[in-house]
Amino acid sequence: MPAKKKNGFMILMIELQEEFRRDGRNVPMQEMPTLAAPKWKLLSAMERDRYDNEAKGLNQQARNIQRNALVITDTGETEEQKMERNKRERELVQSEWTSKPMVARQKFYLMNWQTLCKTEEGHYVPGEVACVEYSLEKGIMREFHRFIAPGEIPKGYAYKCKQTCEDTHKIPYQNFKLAKNDYKNIYTELCNFVRRDRGDCSPVYLMGMELAEAEYCLSWLARLATTVRHSIRARL
Repeated sequence: MPAKKKNGFMILMIELQEEFRRDGRNVPMQEMPTLAAPKWKLLSAMERDRYDNEAKGLNQQARNIQRNALVITDTGETEEQKMERNKRERELVQSEWTSKPMVARQKFYLMNWQTLCKTEEGHYVPGEVACVEYSLEKGIMREFHRFIAPGEIPKGYAYKCKQTCEDTHKIPYQNFKLAKNDYKNIYTELCNFVRRDRGDCSPVYLMGMELAEAEYCLSWLARLATTVRHSIRARL
């Protein structure tokens, strides 16, 4: 089933639940509607609009992912704003867990990118991507893995890429037969893999230190996928 559409009242419930948690009260989400309703009624129209607009932004983000429009872009957020957004996204995920059995059955998607090097300008050279579907109840249920042809290696970094391969998986960094360059298919398959019942995409989890690497590689792959699609259209 697709994820529930968010609304301003839900955002308020999550915010209020966090306030209770800071005060030492662990209030389950199923009790929050009754507790949040009086406060919602007292909000001004402007205050309600703020919550509704935040919900609309999250819903639009989900729709973009559903349309395979997952392109990581620079939002202009400060580090503090990014931390706050990440915190709110975690709370939205947790709000769907109303019991321990639901947590055990919840599907998690764990992703990892292996890159050949990182340039001084902050660019990564992707080599492979892997993602697993996992739950506490069943363990690993599905796997996704693709070797990726990195294309032209940045000038001056061939030795570093070669050294990375020799120090890790021993796979050639160039002319590797299993490495694919059909970026549009790889991107589409990856998006479909994390799509819940063909609806919205599920949250994808990474190690914190891998976030910048994953964001870059997803943007790189999405950009190449779009370029390939436009190129095909141009030839028709």
